[in-house]
Amino acid sequence: MGLVGGISPQAGASQTEASGPATVVICDGQAGAAKVSRVADHFTSAVDHRSNPAGAINDVAPQGKILPYAPMSALHPSRISVKLNDLNQLFNSMDPSPFLDRDLDDDAAEFIVSSAWELHGGHSLELVIHLGTAPDAQRAADTESAVQHFFAARAELKRRDFRLLLRHAHTALAIGLLFMAGCLFLSGLATKLPLPSLAPILREGLIIVGWVAMWRPLEMYLYDWWPVREQWRHLQRLARMQVRVVPPRNDAGEARFTAVQNPEK
Repeated sequence: MGLVGGISPQAGASQTEASGPATVVICDGQAGAAKVSRVADHFTSAVDHRSNPAGAINDVAPQGKILPYAPMSALHPSRISVKLNDLNQLFNSMDPSPFLDRDLDDDAAEFIVSSAWELHGGHSLELVIHLGTAPDAQRAADTESAVQHFFAARAELKRRDFRLLLRHAHTALAIGLLFMAGCLFLSGLATKLPLPSLAPILREGLIIVGWVAMWRPLEMYLYDWWPVREQWRHLQRLARMQVRVVPPRNDAGEARFTAVQNPEK
């Protein structure tokens, strides 16, 4: 599908996490100059509100009020860039679902997931889609909701897989313990057999078989659960990802959109 992408973590995000949260206090004129507590040295008053849609930092606050300070990981999300000729290439063309419920294209979804694995886990994500042709304005506005819905549905499926894995682990542990208890009981009876040469071999064999039966439950509890949980948390992170559509620009440098009648929802 001609998918081209790139990853560009924003500079300065990692240093800010080490400095911890900060609080900006605005004082009235009688109290003197504004007091700033625990503010990183590189923090400036020029804040790009487009990277902080929640409005965590305000330009103006009532006198004497405390302004919340958002972590730089939220202000500077790790960026995943994708270049497409058309917005429809991002979605599965064979899916007849409405636009907001449509699945992503397999190649696009795999690229986004694998790219996000390489980025810092403590930073928020931003998907930037560069388009070669002008998209429908309504679809461009709904792209973020469609992408988030896709990964939220995948996260829910992975959560069910995780719960099912734990349920199977509980069942396997109960079966293994019962089987091992039976083997230990039979090994105790084997010592009473009137065969001095065979009794020790039978006893040790039953003990080994009992412990072998515990191998699968222990593997599930020690090794199988955490990769599934990690994938679940990763998909949850993608479900919160910001999505920005960058359309082509005209000769005047303005973004170009198209309008269609009765666009599909």
